[in-house]
Amino acid sequence: MNISAAILAGGLSRRMGSDKALLPFRANPMARVIAKILRRVTGSEPFLVAKSPDKYATLGLPLVKDRMSRRCALAGVHAAINHVSSGRVLIVTCDQPFLSEPLLREMIRLSGDVVACEVDRKLQPFPVIFSADLADAVAGSFEYGILSVQENLFVGGFPTILDERRVREIDPGLRTFRNVNDRAAYRQTGVSCRAVGLK
Repeated sequence: MNISAAILAGGLSRRMGSDKALLPFRANPMARVIAKILRRVTGSEPFLVAKSPDKYATLGLPLVKDRMSRRCALAGVHAAINHVSSGRVLIVTCDQPFLSEPLLREMIRLSGDVVACEVDRKLQPFPVIFSADLADAVAGSFEYGILSVQENLFVGGFPTILDERRVREIDPGLRTFRNVNDRAAYRQTGVSCRAVGLK
């Protein structure tokens, strides 16, 4: 199984008011919790992609710079794909700490240059698997202004889709797709925003 894993930390965290990747979650920075999950399911050391990777040095993860001038999730996807020389890369975001290991393993088991999950009759942007062979095709999307991750799921043809029925069998609560991307969502994890300096 030749698969790498990447965590995207490219957002500005405006709604949260603090860098989500570094926020405490279960006694660790959120990105480190996610990295532990990815390490178990891929057997490889995940890397973190960011516009300014140096500020994440304390996480102890390999860091990859997103060099695209555009600030969007697809720029991080491109950096992740471009970083791996072969095989495929499992890509998640830094605000997905409830990833289901069985669901990720099922995605990895499926073949295809792109593997995505269907929820509520929509293809979800993350988690997603891209082949390293699609780096040039994704880069070409920027030339045409196609910056949606969902639209780029078709960049190599029709993606392999983990259908909603199977997704719900494996992850009944759909916790994998629960993003902790604002203060309300962060409070729901049981963490006190005041305790970590968020008002």
